[in-house]
This record gives sequence, structure tokens and C-alpha cells, in this order.
Amino acid sequence: MFNFSKDNFSEGSNSTVINGGVAGKVLNVTADIQKKGVDYEDAVGNKPAYQVVYTDENGGKVNEGFFYLNEATHQATYSTFEKAVEKQWNKLAAIIIAAGGDPTIEAKTPAEMLDKMAVLVKNNVKGKTFNILTNYGTKSNPKKYIQVRGWAPFIEDASTSEADSKLKSSNLDQLEKIELPEVTSTASTTDWI
Repeated sequence: MFNFSKDNFSEGSNSTVINGGVAGKVLNVTADIQKKGVDYEDAVGNKPAYQVVYTDENGGKVNEGFFYLNEATHQATYSTFEKAVEKQWNKLAAIIIAAGGDPTIEAKTPAEMLDKMAVLVKNNVKGKTFNILTNYGTKSNPKKYIQVRGWAPFIEDASTSEADSKLKSSNLDQLEKIELPEVTSTASTTDWI
């Protein structure tokens, strides 16, 4: 006899959540970018090519995935393909600029752009600390898990004074964790077999 319930469910690794799960400004975090290998990617390709991992002083982490964008499969629900590529470059450029680097590159394809930007992030963030802004998505599109804010400004050098800081939450930021309602399963094997 097998008995499965939500108590048996493991939500990924048992790593500590950044800032104890409290959204808002997080001080003195380190950043790193990791290339995800072939073993990490699945057959449908919905895993990120790179992952930027932010770690706070207590070892709490939050990460953000960056994907190889493909014009043929791009879903234009929110923006054009060109805008999606630009948004990805802007997000990585903000990290490089906060680290004191120059995000200027030339690339023939979005994949080449992502690879080159990843190298710039990797080389510029070494040994540096940052302040980041986290949220649980937006008020109109809340998320279950804490994340790095999806728009700029979201990162700055850790030495930025409070007076000069642009990391302020806005009325768009969802700062409280969303508790999803309990779902009771009434699944029966006779419903569809």
C-alpha cells in the first residue's frame, strides 16, 4: 500500500530562501552565473541555458533563468521576439553595469548574445557584492515563490548609499507571499479508464 500526500512532496533542493522569504531590498548579496549542461535540459527545452544565482549573507538563494530564444517558437503574447531579446540583454546588462562593467557586445544571433553576456556577467561579478530587489511577482500577476524583480531597477552595487539607491518597491511589486488555496483531490481511476 502506498500513501501519497502533500507531506511527501519535495519542492526542489532544500536550500535556504533568500532573505528568509521576505521580499524587498536585500543587502550584500553575491551573484554568479551558471551554464546549465545538456543533462539539465529536457526534451522539450523548457529549462534555462543559464542561471544567475544570488546568495545572501546567510546562504539564502534566489535564481533567475535565461533561455536561448528562438524566433520560430516565440510566443508573442506579451511582446515581439525583438523585444524579448532586448529585455534579456537589458536584464543581464543591468547586472554587468552594477558590477562596474561595460555590457557592449556585438552578436549575430540571440544565442550568441546570451553566451557573450553570460561571460561578461561571470567575469564582472567575481568578488563583488550587490543589493537586489525581490518580490513575489506583481500585484496583477503574483507568484508563489520569491524572485528577483523582473524589471529595472533590480540591482545595484552594495556600496550604494540609501540616499542614492533606486531600489525602492513600487505599487506594482507583490511583496507578500501568496498562499494558494488547498486543493482536495477527488480523483478516481474510474473517471476516465
